[in-house]
Amino acid sequence: MLFYMKQTMKFNILVVILIALLNACSIGGKLREDLKASSYDYDPPSKANWRKLGERAGSDIAFANPKSGATILINSTCFRYQDSSLKSLSKNLLSPLGKYEIIKQENREINKRKALWTHVKGEIDGVTVENILLVHRKNQCLFDFALLSPLAIQKADQLAFENLVNSFRYDRWIK
Repeated sequence: MLFYMKQTMKFNILVVILIALLNACSIGGKLREDLKASSYDYDPPSKANWRKLGERAGSDIAFANPKSGATILINSTCFRYQDSSLKSLSKNLLSPLGKYEIIKQENREINKRKALWTHVKGEIDGVTVENILLVHRKNQCLFDFALLSPLAIQKADQLAFENLVNSFRYDRWIK
């Protein structure tokens, strides 16, 4: 039990670090305030299993599943990274993982635009993690979606993440 508590505490600290990196200037810059998408729509995960955390370390929104320890994050950045490929942006999101193995990477269509889905296992500071990242660009905004999990991702958590991502809609322009 004590080992699990230590692992969970380490994982929570690592989630905060990863969130900060998701919000950072990933391509060779320093942390800074960016324009966020004004609003977007999505179907949140089930309230029975997920708790809305609001903003965490600069993310737009975060949800946590207390039973599994998984976290879902959404982050937006507008008017930046327009010349960067989705693949290079995804690779930058993987930088906190010293060693990692890409389980699956594929192009998907989200909200009528191309997105890159990356399922990865890795290690952060000696803690094994499994993450699914999705990078999506629409109307001059870049959206990062992340499912972060200590150990292995549970099927129910992945389904909740996929439902949220597939329901995502952003049809506005920044004002």
